Amino acid sequence: MNREAGFSLVEATVAAVVLAVGVLGVAASGAAARRLADLGGSRARAAELGLGRLALLEADPCGAASGSWRGGRDVVGWTVVSAGAARRLDVVASVPEGARTRTVRLAGQALCAAALP
Repeated sequence: MNREAGFSLVEATVAAVVLAVGVLGVAASGAAARRLADLGGSRARAAELGLGRLALLEADPCGAASGSWRGGRDVVGWTVVSAGAARRLDVVASVPEGARTRTVRLAGQALCAAALP
């Protein structure tokens, strides 16, 4: 038998195929990670906009009124429902996410001291 050191053509081909599959897997996972990062970024921006508006409404519940705000393609809408001294605060923030829109809904309550008996 002839035992020479080295690789056969079949071994080299199998190694190239295994390497190609590994490289394609890494590339696909990188693209998926990028999509998830973009998704997290739009959710975070919507939550930040909504929480900011909710904080403003809670800071002055007596003067709070329903309304909306638009900044570019970002939209924040809020409703204030009064029941005596209590105020129910509902905030909806929407930001673009590619061809879709990511929406976050928040709710809170506050007391208007001026309306207390």
